[in-house]
Amino acid sequence: FYTIDNRIIINRKKLYNIDNKKVTIIFSGRIVPEKGCLELINAFKGSDYLLNNANLVIAGGVIYGENGKSDYLKRVQEAIKNINSIIMTGYIPYQEMPCLYMMSDIGIIPTMCEEAFGLCAIENMAAGNALIVSDSGALPDLLENQSGEKCGIVVARDYNYVENLKKSMEYLVNNEIARKKMGNLGKQMVENYSKQNYCSKFFELLDMIKLTVSIG
Repeated sequence: FYTIDNRIIINRKKLYNIDNKKVTIIFSGRIVPEKGCLELINAFKGSDYLLNNANLVIAGGVIYGENGKSDYLKRVQEAIKNINSIIMTGYIPYQEMPCLYMMSDIGIIPTMCEEAFGLCAIENMAAGNALIVSDSGALPDLLENQSGEKCGIVVARDYNYVENLKKSMEYLVNNEIARKKMGNLGKQMVENYSKQNYCSKFFELLDMIKLTVSIG
């Protein structure tokens, strides 16, 4: 008898037919207008440098939990037709998302509406990905620590938004040192959003409320 141990797929990029030699940018979220998916695609397509040196992974469906259809999704699919460096995965179950984050280098959140929090920003930070986000809601606050250092780039949603998205992606794809520095800073900052930290702050708040009530 001879024993051969079980094995796993270490090179996760091969699961999605992603070029290992390129920097990978990931968009994760619903494929709807307010998430800025078409603006992102147009920015990526507008750069020969990105097309030749980066992958753009678009992970998500029209709604949570299934791969529905919409006119906007059709526009997105048409926009990426025949572009090998843009990969759409469709809906991915939440428990499988860490795999996609870990195989990426940059997380991008081009939200056009006001983002209440931006959980995918925290998930990218936990994976050590540098971030590019719009100046939407709480997103800019999530990227900055108490010393003013940032784990990503904030892009203003103005008339030059698509062009500035493109330039931000080009900068991080071309600058490995900055990319890794931001990624490492994000991994440090994400500890503020752990379950343990959440519970600690929650019970501190309860104690403060109890004290306030008793004094009152």
